[in-house]
Amino acid sequence: MGRIVDIEQDDIHLSIKRGFLIIEKERIEAARIPIDQIDAVIAHAHGLSYTNNVLVKLAEQGAAFVFCGANHSPAGYLITAEGHHKQAARIDAQIRASSRLKGRLWKDIIRAKITNQGTNLKHLNRPHAEALFAMSQRVKLDDPDNLEAQAARRYWGALFGVDFRRDRGSAGINAMLNYGYAVLRALIVRNIMAVGLLPVIGLHHCNQNNPMRLADDLIEPLRPLVDFEVYKLVNQGFDSVTPEVKRILGTIGHIEVTHSKGATTLRSGIEYMCLSLVHVFKNGKGSLDIPDFAFILTD
Repeated sequence: MGRIVDIEQDDIHLSIKRGFLIIEKERIEAARIPIDQIDAVIAHAHGLSYTNNVLVKLAEQGAAFVFCGANHSPAGYLITAEGHHKQAARIDAQIRASSRLKGRLWKDIIRAKITNQGTNLKHLNRPHAEALFAMSQRVKLDDPDNLEAQAARRYWGALFGVDFRRDRGSAGINAMLNYGYAVLRALIVRNIMAVGLLPVIGLHHCNQNNPMRLADDLIEPLRPLVDFEVYKLVNQGFDSVTPEVKRILGTIGHIEVTHSKGATTLRSGIEYMCLSLVHVFKNGKGSLDIPDFAFILTD
């Protein structure tokens, strides 16, 4: 079962010993974790040190090392240079994908995102749920009307209150969302690489300074799952990124979801979604197998 290892304390040293990631504080071993059970290491701490072998072994396992800056937003990633054994053919297909195919996939992604936002609001008896459901059906190829942004303006105020503004640089709820999205993004990056695609070649995101454009495309329909988990934490009295918040959000990969072949974990659902994208690129048709989590929503 994959684990997210969060390094938040200062003056931590990481090393590898006999297949384990060793975490030391002041030269005393604090924890050891089998390297083959790690999905990602997320580093926030000042004064963190690690051996080169840590980065090599994580890369060999396909695990991401996420460097976080201010407010728990990822500043960089270390990912494996090794890909799927059919990587060359799959990257060729990814590069050849037509703009129309990418536009159709983006339409499906945004429809699913807005639908999932509406599902959150409906479950929580918040306003605008039906408006979001209707809006999702109006999304066109490439979302030229930017219904994604229109939905967001209704969604965030309905979910967290009319005064809430989504701002990556803010503290409180925004920082909690940042952390949850960082965990989710790391899982997606790992699976993109595992199926032999390149994260830098996106469907819609095109920022030249972003090497994870495909991950930022595929994360969109799954963000509402993080939103819901953060909402539950806020209702429990949490208002910042505490160790307990990190522990809970760090386990989102184990949440049960459904996909075309039945029930599975979000971690596996992301793998199926990435594999479905491989098939769409290869065949020039088909659709993304986006994990569905509506049935697990609980207060």
